[in-house]
Amino acid sequence: MTDSQNRLAHHHASPNKNQSEYVPRPFLARGSKVKRCDDCMLPHWVCICSQVPKLQSDSEFWLITHYKEVYKPTNSGRLLPMCFDNAKTYVWHRTEPEEGLLEQLKRTDIQPYIVFPDDQDGYQNRVTYKVEVEETKTPVFILLDATWRQARRMFRLSEYLQDLPVLSLKPEQVSEFLLRKETSDEHLCTAEVAVNVLALAGEQKNSEQFGKFYDLFNRSYKAGKMNTVLKD
Repeated sequence: MTDSQNRLAHHHASPNKNQSEYVPRPFLARGSKVKRCDDCMLPHWVCICSQVPKLQSDSEFWLITHYKEVYKPTNSGRLLPMCFDNAKTYVWHRTEPEEGLLEQLKRTDIQPYIVFPDDQDGYQNRVTYKVEVEETKTPVFILLDATWRQARRMFRLSEYLQDLPVLSLKPEQVSEFLLRKETSDEHLCTAEVAVNVLALAGEQKNSEQFGKFYDLFNRSYKAGKMNTVLKD
């Protein structure tokens, strides 16, 4: 494992004090030998770190990241903690949930939602399409940062999520995130979900700015994959 990969494991898998250290197997697929930025994971010549917007949100985002996603340069979930200081990341384990996450769920000053599609059976009574929060509470949006197949398993097997309201989205635009092909065009990547959730929460400016940064990440990744520079 390279020094760059070790630093990434600490940055993405353990970005907050309550989270345990977790070092999974390194990313060894095609493109693993490319020299990448330690933070955005893009090739150095298309690094976007100097263009990260520092955004302030009235909401909190908690990422539950599948361990196989930690090293993938295609992972868009890492953009959230880059832009929002109050975004938290936890690595998902089937049998050992992060203690920091369980402690956070005990807070009485939040209204947590698990963001997930409404197209599966067994939880329809928990589904909502609106963000409704008491004035004294902060909305928390929990995103399953994984492929759709992984996220479906995470949703089903994580007992600590079973009593939370399920916020389902119906975005008008089909996903344009072409880095990986999902099972259904209606299943958005993590960054796209965040863009839509911010808009739903009434944070239109944050939604637009984060969406532009996600688009920059998308275009920069494709340029890096083609060994070209990003064209304006």
